[in-house]
Amino acid sequence: MVSSDDRTTGLTVSGSYSRPRILIVDDEESVLEIFVDLFSERDYDVSTAGNGEAALAQLETGSFDLLLTDINLPGVDGLEVVARAKKFDPEIVVLVITGFASTSTAIDALRHGAYDYITKPFDLWNVDQVVTRGIQARRLKQENRQLLEYLTSANEELQRHEEILREKVNIATRQMSTLYEVGQQISESLNLNQTMDVIVEKAVSLTGARSGIVLLNQGNSGQLAGIAGMGMDPEFVPTFRIRSDEGLNGRVVRSRTAEIAESLADPSIEPLCRLGANSALAVPLLSKGELIGVIDVMNKDGGPFLPADQNVLTMFASQAAIAIVNAQLYSQAKEIDRMKSEFVAVVSHELRTPLTAMKGSLEILSDREYFTINDKQQKLLGICMASVERLINQINDILDFSKIEGSKLPLNFETVDAAEMVRGVFEHLAPLARKKSIELAFKPTGQLPTFTADGMRIAQVLTNLVGNALKFSPEKTTVEVSVDLDAEEILFTVSDQGPGIANEYLPLLFQKFKQLDSSHTRKVGGTGLGLFISRGIVEGHGGRIYVESGGSLPGSRFCFRLPLDPAVARAA
Repeated sequence: MVSSDDRTTGLTVSGSYSRPRILIVDDEESVLEIFVDLFSERDYDVSTAGNGEAALAQLETGSFDLLLTDINLPGVDGLEVVARAKKFDPEIVVLVITGFASTSTAIDALRHGAYDYITKPFDLWNVDQVVTRGIQARRLKQENRQLLEYLTSANEELQRHEEILREKVNIATRQMSTLYEVGQQISESLNLNQTMDVIVEKAVSLTGARSGIVLLNQGNSGQLAGIAGMGMDPEFVPTFRIRSDEGLNGRVVRSRTAEIAESLADPSIEPLCRLGANSALAVPLLSKGELIGVIDVMNKDGGPFLPADQNVLTMFASQAAIAIVNAQLYSQAKEIDRMKSEFVAVVSHELRTPLTAMKGSLEILSDREYFTINDKQQKLLGICMASVERLINQINDILDFSKIEGSKLPLNFETVDAAEMVRGVFEHLAPLARKKSIELAFKPTGQLPTFTADGMRIAQVLTNLVGNALKFSPEKTTVEVSVDLDAEEILFTVSDQGPGIANEYLPLLFQKFKQLDSSHTRKVGGTGLGLFISRGIVEGHGGRIYVESGGSLPGSRFCFRLPLDPAVARAA
């Protein structure tokens, strides 16, 4: 039996449940208060932490059934809290809150073992439902382990009995062991096809059947369609469709409970005869009370399907339904991201053609050899030309962003002279520096060797960082670029004497479409993609980019490191 001090179960020795313990982690006091008020109405024991360090301290000394944490935390971030929580208790239910983080960041949390995620602003009713389901899922795992331990103990006693009783207990033990393990396995992959294959394989294994199929509900069509099968022609599975109101599966759809057809004498088995079924067990797949499909297993080895098979497959189906819904949501999110990136790329590409024509026309109009214009007209044409250049640069940013998101940014590696590249960037940005009376200073450390990289792209990163420094620096200050070397990396640092960056904004800097000043009156324009693109280029070279701001030094220091080994850069 389970001991009363087992930190991973939350059960008493009698098998009854203790009050679920919940740890809520968020650096916003108002959010903590909202959740405490919400869960005070439930029979939960609620603890809170305002940062990652405090959360880790509580996780190390106490046991919790559920962790609800923000991803963006000061210090130790939410992903680290998730990883450490899973290390302390692999079965703790983890829900992450994401606001500024992208959907892909939340998906990373799911890969770290999170059960689900909640987006800000959140719906309290939905939060309550997700927490309830998480607690129930944990309790289901606890029941599985308790039953497994009970069956193992019973198996030791029944070894003295007849061989037939020993075999029955062994079968039941294997089923419960498999059920506990497959609950972990079907949640490991967010690929829908892989998830379906694992589900049908484990359903067949749990029940001792010879074949099985997963059928998903086709919405308003009134049909169930084959998605994954085992023990049958794989090419036939996607063509197999039946009405959701006929036969054995029709009974399951109506009753929302598992059903058995013991033999061909049961007319409800007829639709499954096309799959070679002589006997069958059908179990519903339910998500939030809605039927999303049915698992059918057929032709059990050694006899008919038993109530024990029905019970174990019913428990398995509840876990399988969660895994299917998560995989479907992940597939939908990836498809939406793909469509968005393609749309952005197509629109941006189409915009470049008319802008190129406008730029050429403006250049011709501005040429006094072809047209006679006065100073006022020349000034207006200059404004138009600057606006067109700005639009072209923004469209180029969006195209680069689309390529980075689709992992399709091409890199052409060549030998790069670091000093020559810095001087080229300074020459390009000299007019902007002169306009604000800002000095551009280059301070290399010793003799700089050449290194292997995409010179144009690295110059783009450096231009972006120096350009940002010029935009945010006061007049008559200095923007400095330094280059340092160690045994394995070359380090570029861009320092300015501007106002610096508040700590709460540092996590936002390298995210897409983020402007620290997002008001309509902001002084510095842009798409909010420059630093995101810079990060993509640097990471594409196997390097890393980061920012240092605050402390004893004024201004900000943007740094990026690149590997000197060409093999490392090309491999990245």
